[in-house]
Amino acid sequence: MAITTITNAMVSVNAIQGTLIADNAITAVHIATNAVSGTLIADNAVTATHIAQNTITVTQLADDCVESDKIADGVITTNHLNKAMISSQTEVTAATGDFVLLGDTSDSNNLKKTPLSSVVALASSFDADAAQTFNDSGAAVDFRVEGDTDQNLFFIDGSADAVGIGTNDPKNGYGGAITAAKLALLSGVSGNNGGSSTLLIGGDNKHYAYMQGTHTSGGSTQLDLGTANGANNPTVKVSILPTGGITFNGDTAAANALDDYEEGTWTPAFYTSGGVTTTTTTTNYGIYTKIGRMVYIHAKLHVTLSSLPGQIVTVTGLPFTGETATVDTGQRAIFAIGGDASNLGGNAGGSRTAHFRLNNDQLQGVYMNSGTTAYWYYNHMDSTTFDMNIHGHYAAQ
Repeated sequence: MAITTITNAMVSVNAIQGTLIADNAITAVHIATNAVSGTLIADNAVTATHIAQNTITVTQLADDCVESDKIADGVITTNHLNKAMISSQTEVTAATGDFVLLGDTSDSNNLKKTPLSSVVALASSFDADAAQTFNDSGAAVDFRVEGDTDQNLFFIDGSADAVGIGTNDPKNGYGGAITAAKLALLSGVSGNNGGSSTLLIGGDNKHYAYMQGTHTSGGSTQLDLGTANGANNPTVKVSILPTGGITFNGDTAAANALDDYEEGTWTPAFYTSGGVTTTTTTTNYGIYTKIGRMVYIHAKLHVTLSSLPGQIVTVTGLPFTGETATVDTGQRAIFAIGGDASNLGGNAGGSRTAHFRLNNDQLQGVYMNSGTTAYWYYNHMDSTTFDMNIHGHYAAQ
């Protein structure tokens, strides 16, 4: 009787050697499902040349029948693996006690299993507060991110105290040849009490901008902003001083610094020179702009007085006290009366001869009388109701 099927019971262990089977002689149709177990194949007997492409599928292999010591090194490649095997598996959430496979570099990259917890522990061992080293082999670079054309998109050179974006050599770029740098941050700290750092922004060595912070003893820092156009070394255009304020074009004198800009409103009020108000109804509006110590004011008033006494016309409520040479006359800044005006009297009427003079924190009315300055009094006005605009500027304290 002819034998149509050979089972594992009919073949002794190691009876079939690799040299006795012609390449591709045994195909999937010659082997019953689960007929070949691990004990019937000698170690390394079946190599890649003995297995036809795509002849072994998952239904031909019994569970756990393939062990690592039954497969010769390099026999199974990615071409022999069904790529859908992983994606088709049931997805689970990793749990304590699970394992992952990895290549053991200490053992010729052989596959080993390791607890998932050890991988997590290895990842968590990164100490963000400790010094970390990412060194670019063969170059004095601590960290580098490169683009498609070997350009440094992000570059840290610890030995040169330099950080660059879009440049291979930000340190040498300052004052020399910048290699199309987009951004470079340099540190030139000298000792613990002084030094500077520079931020470069630009293209070649003649067309770029920079910001430089200079640290001095005691902790103060000056920030310089400069540009270059047609010269290797940039020049300072704007400086922010350690004491506050902004200077321009290399001038670092504190007295020349712009240290204030302000806009706001103020409320003018009419008083007699003796400090007693005679105003019963007042509609007024005042605005100011302060640039450094210079204060520019404007006021529009419609005033109704209860009487016109023989005292000096005085306006109070200035937004800032003026710088004065003497308490009495002050800096003698003059504020003009202009625009719409009415009922101001002959001394301030059609000829507009009346003005206001700064006196400390208030304005006092003055006018020209036969070539000399005289005070302008309430009783010089034509009516207890009048309108005026006041505008001018003065130096604040």
